[in-house]
Amino acid sequence: MRFNVRGYDSQYQDVYLNGIRFNDALTSYGPWSLWSGLNDATRNQEATTGLEMSDFGLGGVAGTTNINARASQLRKGFRASVVNSTQLYRFRAMVSYASGALDNGWSYGFTLSTRQGGNGYVDGVYYNAYGYFFSAEKVFNSRHRLSATILGAPTTRGAQQASTQEAYDLWGDNYYNPNVGLQNGEERNARVRRMHEPIAMLNYNWQISENTNLSVATSVRFGFNGYSALTWYKGEDPRPDYYRKLPSYYGDRLERRLLLNKFAEINELPIPFTETDIETDKMKYKEYLQNWDGYIDFDGLIQDNKMGDENVDKYGEGHRSVAMIEERHTDQIDYNFAAQLGHIFRGGSKLTVGLRARVNRTEYYSTVKDLLGGDYWVDIDKFAERDLGSDVIAYQNDVDYYNKHGHARVGKEGDKYSYDYYAHLRQAQLWALYGFSIGGFAMEIGGEVGYAGLWRQGLWRKGLFATDDGISGGSYGDSKHLDYMTYKAKANFSYRFSGAHQLAANVMMMQDAPTFNTAFVSARTRNQITPGLKPEKIYGFDVTYNLNTPWIRARLSAYYTQMM
Repeated sequence: MRFNVRGYDSQYQDVYLNGIRFNDALTSYGPWSLWSGLNDATRNQEATTGLEMSDFGLGGVAGTTNINARASQLRKGFRASVVNSTQLYRFRAMVSYASGALDNGWSYGFTLSTRQGGNGYVDGVYYNAYGYFFSAEKVFNSRHRLSATILGAPTTRGAQQASTQEAYDLWGDNYYNPNVGLQNGEERNARVRRMHEPIAMLNYNWQISENTNLSVATSVRFGFNGYSALTWYKGEDPRPDYYRKLPSYYGDRLERRLLLNKFAEINELPIPFTETDIETDKMKYKEYLQNWDGYIDFDGLIQDNKMGDENVDKYGEGHRSVAMIEERHTDQIDYNFAAQLGHIFRGGSKLTVGLRARVNRTEYYSTVKDLLGGDYWVDIDKFAERDLGSDVIAYQNDVDYYNKHGHARVGKEGDKYSYDYYAHLRQAQLWALYGFSIGGFAMEIGGEVGYAGLWRQGLWRKGLFATDDGISGGSYGDSKHLDYMTYKAKANFSYRFSGAHQLAANVMMMQDAPTFNTAFVSARTRNQITPGLKPEKIYGFDVTYNLNTPWIRARLSAYYTQMM
């Protein structure tokens, strides 16, 4: 079971790895899948809740988590585990080793893992995941240390999709998966997610003096993230739960026709539907009720593609596919830099000043994954062709290609098709945190000011939005650059009555930039900005009573958050 703490989405919790905030640049959601399966390497975590601040950042409204995965912080020793037939995985194996601090100042550690999943109740759902992690750290002297880390979690999994109650009833249970079909007698899932986004990091720490410390970190995230899906040109939707493939389509049509005939008979009007029409619907309903098997007919699609139109002059030799499997990509290159300087004053109060910067470029595009027996795919917008068939430019997905070659883009397996654009993001924040305590009373105040800039860069000129009409923004080149000032202000207060009883109160206000995914009306097709787009403003406070005794630990909180 999963839940959202305090009802907040995960985008409101800041997740750090070795001091760098790794929330997704485009959605701000938590990036846990990037190190999935690397439990031994990432178990060392520092966390705050609610509006509390941390030493590595002010955080949002749902707390912060910093994963400390430097080699010197890993638990020393060798560990290996093999698990079979758990509730989550059919098979899981992990091997980890950490050297601890060696006499020569080095420490290193690694983790390798695999998780293989699948179950007997949802067809096509499987899970093939691997994980790797390596970190090495060198202590040069009492003041300087340098750490390098690389990790990744390549994963392939078959996805499930929701369907209609009628399909569940016909299948016999609610575990029906309409993504699955039969190919040469074997099950195949049309929706498969593949991802491998490695992270490489460097961390440097300088103990300037007994009370002053400087930490600097940088990282790069790269790789690919793809999600396949069945697509088609003309004809009916080939998915088995398409409404015209379900018995109810003919059953409902039969019922309507009988009612209309009855109405006409009562009012002495001409009978609209003949006995042949009625019998045809009855036969169709019975046929679909008996023959619906719930599977995509991959063999039929392959046969249709092999027998499809054959073109020699326009598109080259071979048969044109009318159905295929595409793979939609979201491939990121994400650079991060973070630095923070901490100083403890003579009275015990502490000041921390930090700087963060981020540059992200994500390419969104789709590729031809499997032509299903055909030889090529003609890359046009089938809906624009249907509605604007006389305007050949309007239904081109790549107008410049059409103008150069005299025909639509032709895609072979592995080629890009349909859309291709970059999402650009630039971020920078400067923050400071000051805290002190007197007796049982403690207070921290923090502030942050920053900049966020984002824009879309179209790599193809789409026919429907070939030029900027003042609304659509066009589809090629840079969109309007969206620039925002961001800020945060927080204050944490607490009073400890005794070792067992503590009362805490926190207050905050912040302004954050819109995410890229909400900034555009349809980023896949054009540069048009979402009307009325504004920064998000959040105000909140909470009050918490903490109880900590040898026999019970408890927390009672009241909180209020306003998001605009």
